[in-house]
Amino acid sequence: GEMCHRLVQWILEDGARFDPGKYAGVTRSTPFHEVQSVAHEHHPGLCARPCGKAPPMDEVAAEGAHNVISCDYGHGDSRPAHAGCFVVHNGKLLVERLTYDRMKYDIPGGTSDFREPARCTAYRETYEETGYLV
Repeated sequence: GEMCHRLVQWILEDGARFDPGKYAGVTRSTPFHEVQSVAHEHHPGLCARPCGKAPPMDEVAAEGAHNVISCDYGHGDSRPAHAGCFVVHNGKLLVERLTYDRMKYDIPGGTSDFREPARCTAYRETYEETGYLV
């Protein structure tokens, strides 16, 4: 969430300089997800693990997206949720044509799996429905 984002920004901008032992190897050019992993190690209550990298497409086709995409935000949620992603790239919104009404479009999204946090649902559903990792 917001606190994790702020923490990662602080580590990138100042934390690695002020505490090089704690944030060894982190520089201003370290990718955000790598710094988030470091932040999670030192501050798991503030920062969740980042989602996993994209699997090869042939692996997804063979196993299905559920089995290869991992998204661990450090907790489960027993309440079912619906979640989606607003993805804007070069000023264009990513949408998909609805299967039940070919004249309407919607953002990628769907219902959470058992105890899956909404953020993970949005991530997984976007990948399953569009093939894009966000």
